[in-house]
Amino acid sequence: MCPVAENDIRPITPSEVVIQHRESIPSIIIDAFNKLIVKHFSPVTKESTVKQDEVLDMVCGEDTFSRSTVFKNHWLDVEAIYREQGWDVRYDKPAYNENYDAYFVFSFKK
Repeated sequence: MCPVAENDIRPITPSEVVIQHRESIPSIIIDAFNKLIVKHFSPVTKESTVKQDEVLDMVCGEDTFSRSTVFKNHWLDVEAIYREQGWDVRYDKPAYNENYDAYFVFSFKK
């Protein structure tokens, strides 16, 4: 094993994290989000609400990934990726005492 020179190690930058995270997400996930953003887009409000379960239904199945794999790998953590592309993104999920579907809201940046 080769020793690592001290000057070869440096902290990762926030932009590098976003890039590496984006590259780790399978394209099927981004494709599902894109399709659902278009499907639910309102020209009046200039926003789209995408339920988390809709994304999971599109990407999870016999020939793809399990829900646990998607969550374990943080593949639904797409907020920063879409913000880079010009969206405001908000994620909401129920607290322990609430009962509603988790969802993302994608809206035009103001």
